[in-house]
Amino acid sequence: MNEGMYEAMVRCAVLNTGSSATCDHVHSHSAHIYSARKRSTCLSRGMSGGAGGAGGAGGGEHHHGLSVPFEVTGAQLLELLEGADAPPRAELQRLLDVWVEQYDRGAKADAEDGCNLMHVVGAALCVLLHRCEASAPADAPADDLRAALGPAAARVLLSAKPLAAYDIEELHALVTALQLEFAALYVLDSAGYAALVDVELICVRLLARLGALLASHEQTDPTQPPPAAVLGLLDVDEHGNCSVRVDTLVYMLDALHSMLGLHALLTRAEMLPAGAPVELHAHHREASNETFFTHSMTSDCVVGTIAQYAHRFAHLFHSVSQAVYYNFPSYARQTQLPLAALQRAGAPAVNVLPLLTELSPDIPVLFEHTGAGCRARHACHKRCWVLWSRFVLLVDADMRSFAAADIRTLLEHAT
Repeated sequence: MNEGMYEAMVRCAVLNTGSSATCDHVHSHSAHIYSARKRSTCLSRGMSGGAGGAGGAGGGEHHHGLSVPFEVTGAQLLELLEGADAPPRAELQRLLDVWVEQYDRGAKADAEDGCNLMHVVGAALCVLLHRCEASAPADAPADDLRAALGPAAARVLLSAKPLAAYDIEELHALVTALQLEFAALYVLDSAGYAALVDVELICVRLLARLGALLASHEQTDPTQPPPAAVLGLLDVDEHGNCSVRVDTLVYMLDALHSMLGLHALLTRAEMLPAGAPVELHAHHREASNETFFTHSMTSDCVVGTIAQYAHRFAHLFHSVSQAVYYNFPSYARQTQLPLAALQRAGAPAVNVLPLLTELSPDIPVLFEHTGAGCRARHACHKRCWVLWSRFVLLVDADMRSFAAADIRTLLEHAT
């Protein structure tokens, strides 16, 4: 069975039928979906590598650079989805790591169902994580989201409800609040970046709650849709069956995948000792002014929001400026620092990075929507810069990340 069939099967099993489709049902629908696409291979859009598609990170090992081909991942997901028992936690953790590191959130969405492979695999994992939580023993200690958020709880939690009682509107708001607070949850010290709270645990719990909502089968009066449907978060068919809208799923998975990906790069980053800083001159500053405007706008975008905008407005998206002005209509662009300030030790990384791209133009810069945190994209470059939210890292082809108090130290390491 080819990759395209597995992709269609997982799409059908997760997006169309929740968590309990039978094998016959999945196969019959997958054949229809796959033939309707008229593609000879899975994700030809990813192989093309076109602009905005982050091509090359979404499919099989030979065509797309994944160390675990989607054909294998899809088969595993289907087996777990069709199984009667709750999936093993260790297996889910392994699949979660594969999802975060090997599926590109920036890949173009499929025209048929509005999702890319990251969304498809992520939706399956949401349902499986929910099953795992639902099967926990009654006497198992409950994860306390308020305790996990610690000092950030007052700024993130918008409801006193337990997470298991959140509806789609409340979960959507919670994910957005976590995005807004995300950058403040990390500190840089002599050992590297440290998270003030268990970000991975929090994101996994939100994924599991999303899975519960994906797998639920609620009905309502189709003539009186619930508030979440009026807000565009749910779809209601003519029989009153409610389901999470694909746009809603994509929005939340873009955010959670981005937060998990950045969290992994930050917390694994090796802190490099200060060395002799490279010299920066006036012509570096002048030549990098346009690059600075792009980088500074990118750094002012909340984690996940560029990918969210790129998928929601795929037919319009061509610049990061669209995302930043969409989220902050009164946004005022940053101005570059004077050369003397840029030459000081510990100058802001976002301000210095454009000058370093003039010094070493062969080192590319990856963003959350152009492959940052995706192994296949990093494998294409011996070294690359990652600018993600307000964070700047150097990442090598094996996706080892490096941090420094002064990013000029990173350029010395790169060369």
